[in-house]
Amino acid sequence: MRSLAARWQAATLLFLFILPFVMLFGVAADPSLLFSGQIDPLVTTGVLIALGASPLIKLPPFQNVAANQTAVLPEIPQGMIYEGILLQLGGTFTKAQITGLRLWLGGKKIWEITGTHLDSLNQYYKRTAGATFLQMWFANPNAFDMASYMAGAIDTSVGYSNFWMEADIGGATGPTLAAYSLRSAPRDKDPAFRGMIRSILKSINAPASAAEFTIPVPMGGRGGALFRAVHYFHTNITKLQVLKDSFPLLQEGTNAVVQYYENELYRTTQAGLISWDPTQQNDDRDAVPTVKGVDSNGQNVLSTFEHKVTVSAADTLTIYADLLTTQANL
Repeated sequence: MRSLAARWQAATLLFLFILPFVMLFGVAADPSLLFSGQIDPLVTTGVLIALGASPLIKLPPFQNVAANQTAVLPEIPQGMIYEGILLQLGGTFTKAQITGLRLWLGGKKIWEITGTHLDSLNQYYKRTAGATFLQMWFANPNAFDMASYMAGAIDTSVGYSNFWMEADIGGATGPTLAAYSLRSAPRDKDPAFRGMIRSILKSINAPASAAEFTIPVPMGGRGGALFRAVHYFHTNITKLQVLKDSFPLLQEGTNAVVQYYENELYRTTQAGLISWDPTQQNDDRDAVPTVKGVDSNGQNVLSTFEHKVTVSAADTLTIYADLLTTQANL
């Protein structure tokens, strides 16, 4: 095994002297070789640091892309920090026909959402609405500094057992599906976000009548996450309230009041969507912690949250917890 210093020397040599010639030949023909795992990951990292780049790289092809099937991207290359993944749809294939999109990391489901709902959330966060593109952001493109931008980016340099994606395709005609990644060299995150990733967890709840209900919101199997937001897709919600250890974080939040404040700042409210959004000033340091202390055994003590919704009639709510958390806590 080569020493760390020797590997960095190889990376420097590659960038300064060898890379221009390689680019003229093999890598120029197939730049994805740099990220294929066939090149020492530290050399790839050294090249990207020297370039100062977050390149947009096409991922391996999806398998089983067909109508009424589940397309699978069985192996997403590791070793880099993933800031986002962009999906490109082709054929007669719309975002609404992605009825389920799931991302897995180290055997745990870290994202679950539909194409329609992801598109709505992207527009809520003022992202571009492209007819044939669907973006999954892990980093925060709205952030005002690098610490907040990188808060939820997925660092795969630690080496997870697997990293893969699947997409349920509805009744599309001749669908095609490709994925591109925005990724960068591993780096130290702000200590507040070290080891964290952005996770979107889905749940369904069906209030049976007009009343106020306390709704369970997913926080991961072991807790310890930070709440970036909780999003409710609904028909009949009229008010939100959120309490942490009986202290109100959102009190008597009628739709009109909540959405006025969101539009006043950095969001664009969407039809059929109401959100509790503590990071609406585009700083992930405003995410709400779910841990309030440590007990005598060194175990986290979790806060008690009450997520209350008032509905004007029976409804079916699709709820997405938008979290900063670790893979181990999911």
